[in-house]
Amino acid sequence: MRIVHSLLSAVKRTPRWVFSLLFFGLIAAFLVLYLQSIDWEKIGALSINWWRIGIASITGLSFLYLGAFIWRAILRALGATDLPSYGTTTDVYARAWMGRYIPGTVTWIAGKVYLASGWGISKSRLAVASLLEGGSQVAAMTFVSFLLLGFDTRLDVLSSAAQLALIGLGLLVLIILIPQVFNHAMHLAFKTLRRGAASEELRINGAAVRRAFSLYVVGTFLMGSACFFVIWSVVPGLHLYDIWFVVGTFGLATVAGMAAPFAPSGLGIRDGVQLVLLTAIMPKELALAATVLVRLWSVCLDLLFLGLTRPSLYRFGRNSYTKS
Repeated sequence: MRIVHSLLSAVKRTPRWVFSLLFFGLIAAFLVLYLQSIDWEKIGALSINWWRIGIASITGLSFLYLGAFIWRAILRALGATDLPSYGTTTDVYARAWMGRYIPGTVTWIAGKVYLASGWGISKSRLAVASLLEGGSQVAAMTFVSFLLLGFDTRLDVLSSAAQLALIGLGLLVLIILIPQVFNHAMHLAFKTLRRGAASEELRINGAAVRRAFSLYVVGTFLMGSACFFVIWSVVPGLHLYDIWFVVGTFGLATVAGMAAPFAPSGLGIRDGVQLVLLTAIMPKELALAATVLVRLWSVCLDLLFLGLTRPSLYRFGRNSYTKS
């Protein structure tokens, strides 16, 4: 315990710029490794419909901006007041979102807590809001995906074991997000650690859960539709009604990727699930090319989102970091 206490004291004494440099340095390093894994020759050989890529990018950006809105809505539902402007919230969310490229899903959550810690909101409440946002994303995407694909025989290309694992993960997260379950678990954890009762800031409520889950249901359709247009840009023979299958495919692949704690942005796991499911509606060669393109497009989209949010610091001026 003395060692742990010494480490915590050292962390508190360390300047914030050191953590910022480390955080963004790791993002840059793993992003380079991520890009190196892309088959550039396969990308270069593709004939791409750029109009459809444009539609996909607008739709995908809508999903990312919605994510920032959901995080802000959760904070309000949990009792956080005097939040900064939406521009500031989005800027912080965009930078933390890049933390997904560092192995370990916790980096994405910790990034939001660290970057927003200067808002005057307790880190406990920021952490709970970020956990609730991530959990709601998993639960909503699992729900929508199996709603769309549960009775589709083409889902059989994914093994029964994998389907059951994804269903189990979604159900587990949904159960944990029940306020009574979550709050009781927090109470037991604090009691076990002999740290007294869990503070009110570590509790969630039904309003926050319902708001986050319902909004991420909409978000699943947004991002799934964006992926459909990316795939359609290189697979012109795809039918418009296949959009529902692609939405479900994206949802399941994203959930599988989020469940892989040591893969940057779910790399490998997410792509593997996408590839397997896409072979149900197109030849394997096209499915592989589409999967590679979706991966590259998602990286470009994240960087575009990050770039678009940075000017908010100047557009909103000093008020961007004032509480409103």
